Amino acid sequence: MEIKPQPVWRWLAVLLVGVLVWSIAKAVGTLVILGVVGSPEKVTGLWLVPWGMIFIPLATAGIAWTLRIADRGLRDLGLTARNAWRDALIGAAVAVLWVALDFFVLIPLTGGSGRSDVIASRAAIGDAPWGLVGGIISGWIVGGFGEELFFRGFLIHTLRNLFGNKPWAAGIAVLISVLYFAFGHAYQGWIGVVDVGVSGLIFSLLYLWRGRLTSSMAAHGVFDMLGILGIYFLYR
Repeated sequence: MEIKPQPVWRWLAVLLVGVLVWSIAKAVGTLVILGVVGSPEKVTGLWLVPWGMIFIPLATAGIAWTLRIADRGLRDLGLTARNAWRDALIGAAVAVLWVALDFFVLIPLTGGSGRSDVIASRAAIGDAPWGLVGGIISGWIVGGFGEELFFRGFLIHTLRNLFGNKPWAAGIAVLISVLYFAFGHAYQGWIGVVDVGVSGLIFSLLYLWRGRLTSSMAAHGVFDMLGILGIYFLYR
């Protein structure tokens, strides 16, 4: 079926409403969990799972509704099962290589356990084993699925269309997506912003290369999972 082109104002509306919906969903999830635990410092470990299970379904539904402004759906973002196993294996392999480089070369050379992002991640996981489990599960729910759907699928797709799908549009879309993604992790300090930015660039290139979200979702999920395990066992 032919996809009908949409005017720029519709894509601008999709962008603005989508970012608002994402922010509101995140705030709702946070407020609900805060109502139970009492303070932001306690939203760690296993509590990250119910937070993600509130935040991400709301955000996903909101993004799907927002895309209707431009007569699009989640499938148009690349959320499809086509070639899923091949894409997932490619994404997982890329993630393993990036984790190996990050944990065995870059982190040791740039501060090790004293790095601000390592400290922040260690605090989010906590010392209890269930905190490790919670971190891994939320890494897949929030990072692997939710952040890839929004930062790669939604933002890059919307921005490319907003810029008229010109030859340079993909590059600008990736740049904006990566910067937004990276500075959203500013609580991890400047080194965390840089590290997350590189990860975001890798996930974005996977998304553009494969044309679907499966590879970047697998890469993000595997990276978060192995990263959490590495921080828990190597930098406690």
